[in-house]
Amino acid sequence: MQTRLGADPATDPYGAALLAAGLDSAALLEWAGDPTVSVDGTKGSLFDALEDMNAPECTAKAFAIWTEQQAAGAAAAAKPPTTDEEPGGAGADEGAAPPSSPSGSGMNAVRALSETAETPE
Repeated sequence: MQTRLGADPATDPYGAALLAAGLDSAALLEWAGDPTVSVDGTKGSLFDALEDMNAPECTAKAFAIWTEQQAAGAAAAAKPPTTDEEPGGAGADEGAAPPSSPSGSGMNAVRALSETAETPE
């Protein structure tokens, strides 16, 4: 998996921080293409939603967007099938609900990253 810049998120410092905060690698791969996402009930560009933020703020908002996507997927999977859908169809075995907020060692990694990052002049 590679980001838009061709980096592996696991070896890129910020990519590793996003993974440590709880985002999954599939989301980061999808997000490299700047998908349309829902943010506070409004659909728009993921890149626009995350621009002009420092690392901790960007990570928290990225996690919130990802959590909202996971919740929407779970809600769609829980919807009863219509007559032309098979029970247990797409998304039926999606797994457990995502955590409610970034915390623990993942956010500590983000804080450490932001403390060592250079500030543009």
